[in-house]
Amino acid sequence: MRRKISIFALLCVFLVVTAEAHDLFLKLDTYFLRPNSSATVRLLNGSFRSSDGAVRRERMRDVSLVAPGGVTHPAASDWRDEGNTSLLNVRTAGAGTYMVGVSTLPREIELNAADFNEYLAHDGIPDTLAERRRNRQLNRNVRERYSKHVRAIFQVGDARTD
Repeated sequence: MRRKISIFALLCVFLVVTAEAHDLFLKLDTYFLRPNSSATVRLLNGSFRSSDGAVRRERMRDVSLVAPGGVTHPAASDWRDEGNTSLLNVRTAGAGTYMVGVSTLPREIELNAADFNEYLAHDGIPDTLAERRRNRQLNRNVRERYSKHVRAIFQVGDARTD
């Protein structure tokens, strides 16, 4: 069992490196804040525990803070980088349920056929792999266009809002 886990972990690392893409997460120190307080939102590019690299501001398509009073778009000056992590400073207003979200501009990567087929098999996308097999496209390289969209919901004070 331990060997299977190790092999699976190595395969996952291989696939992440091959795809040249990482997961994106927004993380706060706490998800329960007081009204009229400051908080730092970490944009992690890699895993929920650590970031492999800061996200450049010019890569961000949209940054939104949704609060009971409406939607705002934090300025680029509200961001800073600490090592591999991008940090956003936000200020809460009144009590309610808040959401912060980030969307990135699209990127394209090219994958050779074998790497793409392996990705489909191990990421649980069997229908696409079956379609490639049916259409005799298992030897066809691919180009993937992707964007990342992340959000975090947090509570300010006791009042819950839509």
